[in-house]
Amino acid sequence: MKVVFNSKYPQLRAFVDDIEKNFESGKVLQKGRNVLKRCKYGEYDLCVKQFHRPRLLQRIVYSFLRKPKGARAYRNAFKINEAGCESPDSVAYVEMRRFGLITDSYYVCLFSPYTRNFYEFGDKQVDDETAEIVEAFTRATVRLHDAGMLHKDYSPGNILFDKVDGEWHFALIDTNRMRFGNVGAKRGCGNFARLWGQPKFFEIIAQNYADLRNASPSDCLRWITAARRKFWTRYVRRHEAPFDIKY
Repeated sequence: MKVVFNSKYPQLRAFVDDIEKNFESGKVLQKGRNVLKRCKYGEYDLCVKQFHRPRLLQRIVYSFLRKPKGARAYRNAFKINEAGCESPDSVAYVEMRRFGLITDSYYVCLFSPYTRNFYEFGDKQVDDETAEIVEAFTRATVRLHDAGMLHKDYSPGNILFDKVDGEWHFALIDTNRMRFGNVGAKRGCGNFARLWGQPKFFEIIAQNYADLRNASPSDCLRWITAARRKFWTRYVRRHEAPFDIKY
């Protein structure tokens, strides 16, 4: 068993060393290709993700050629927090191997205290509070982009938020897919493609993003709209989804 451990949390070493048993006793949050559970250990509230066991070719790739998803999630959370943005603290990445190839792997992080996510904005008309949230969210996104980071699955469920001491805070989860490097205004606007919301929701994003990155609001709205149209058209075709997306 290979363990990459955050020394900031020595009290959790025993939990990580017996990860398989502790994972079994956790509360299921999501079950699909990957399994997500909430685990309590002493005073700590943890989120543990067990990654789907890869097929043979993927096992070879992740064992020798590319960092596994859990290892990337562990590393990327540090980078996000170092940039002044938020992601739940990484605790550990655990990897099991057989005959030199990865079998099971786990990513352990603190459980985010934020109780809201961006799914709530799908059909919601933009009121004053929503506008305030979207403006704060756009500022947080610009900080991330200015730091040369782009979350490649910037979808509603991966953006958690809440109001803390009068300020809106946002935490990014599912961080194994990140792009690092220069993020120009056009590419940055494309990052909003997976979000749901009414037209006014995206107009606010475009205006604030443009103001903060010295771009044209009309260009930003056009780039966001084009990126959303491209993403959701492909999504509907791929999943045969019985709904229309309003741009």
